[in-house]
Amino acid sequence: MRRLLLALMLLAMSPAIQAQDAILRLRLRGPSGEVVRPSRAQLVVVAWGDTERFDLTIDRDAFVIDLGPAWLKTRWARVNDMMGMSIYVEAPGYAPTLSEPFGWPGATHTDLPAAVLVFPHNAPVPLGAGRPASSVVRMRLPAPRQLKIVDDAGTPVGGLDVSTGMFVSRRNHCGVFDGEALTSATTSAAGMVPVRDGDFPIAIALQSNEFWFTGPDKFQHVVPAGMDAVSILLHRLRRSILSQQVLAPDDSAAAGLRLIANGTFCGCGYCGITLGTSNMAGIIQVNRYSPEEWDDAWLCRGATEVWHTSTHPPNLGAGPIRLDANYRRNEKHFGDVCATSIAPARTGSHPTERVRTR
Repeated sequence: MRRLLLALMLLAMSPAIQAQDAILRLRLRGPSGEVVRPSRAQLVVVAWGDTERFDLTIDRDAFVIDLGPAWLKTRWARVNDMMGMSIYVEAPGYAPTLSEPFGWPGATHTDLPAAVLVFPHNAPVPLGAGRPASSVVRMRLPAPRQLKIVDDAGTPVGGLDVSTGMFVSRRNHCGVFDGEALTSATTSAAGMVPVRDGDFPIAIALQSNEFWFTGPDKFQHVVPAGMDAVSILLHRLRRSILSQQVLAPDDSAAAGLRLIANGTFCGCGYCGITLGTSNMAGIIQVNRYSPEEWDDAWLCRGATEVWHTSTHPPNLGAGPIRLDANYRRNEKHFGDVCATSIAPARTGSHPTERVRTR
């Protein structure tokens, strides 16, 4: 009888025990072990095309996170689509910090990271049932942080406008960086640009169509946490005057044709821009032309497509383009380009600012 009563008592207590086990209390300490009081603590959750932030409860020198299954479900409709989460912490007089992405304890998504909480310069904290109910996060003192930006010849790039942000994710259709805007600044003559100090990756976006990053993404770059004494390498676009002649099927000059090109700066989808129109001699002239800026190119007579090339870069300027009297538009190439692309190109108008902020 006593065993039965004991079993019933434990059964009744189990939800409370589980709820208590789900609470993780993280206390902040400085480099010398001093007590640090957080001013901001947030859970940053990521799903495809979506990043959300949830404030965590702050209690004096600590913040509390409820790792139970119900806490996040009642706050975020896309909990079943999550791809990971991080914890961001700020405290006056200390460098802010962002944990590495981790998985929600008990979640079964195969692409989630492990349910282990790791802050820079701190030991890993396993999450879930039977794990520690409290832990310490050590914060460091702030320090000046700056990056050096050079071109592909090793020359410092001065006078370049850049935006930086705390990088969180790029889990979206176009691979656009998602995070928190931190600074907008102009590089010095030595190519130096100050950035906000913090233990988190820095996302950099260019506000120029004269340079590209040399990595896989031409207009965005991530500097890992703690890596500030590095040079960011940019590619300088080479420009010249494009003079392209267009001939009709009978070899006469084809006047009044618009040259449209799809910009590689688009990121995804289609960004067609009119580069110029052929004159009475059939010549299209484009000042400050850089072939590597463009993918596909089209010639349009009004709203009718009469020529298209899908080479990258477009094969322009190497000789006259002779139109084919039997040309037919390929329906698979971005739809009816000539009917929709009418905007002329303008120097400096490329949409290279691609860091989304909240």
